[in-house]
Amino acid sequence: MKIQPEFILNAYANGIFPMAQSVNNKEVEWIKPISRGIIPLNDFYISKSLKKILKKNNYIIKVDNNFDLIISKCAELTSSREDTWINNTIKSSFLEL
Repeated sequence: MKIQPEFILNAYANGIFPMAQSVNNKEVEWIKPISRGIIPLNDFYISKSLKKILKKNNYIIKVDNNFDLIISKCAELTSSREDTWINNTIKSSFLEL
């Protein structure tokens, strides 16, 4: 089962996000926190020190690059992380999104 991309975007726009109780749980719960942090990008400020770092070209900034690998690594179970909130429904839905 997948969650439609429009539904996910609308949920996030309203401060609601999906989570599973466990990687093995097929159900998706919709979480609506009492308060949430918002970073207003209209007034985003890059400090002089950050500009200096960026001008050195020591970093590569990428957007929408290899999301399949990223979400797979985030959902991966390890010896230090025995469970995750990213189940197959969330993973496949976000890959479609």
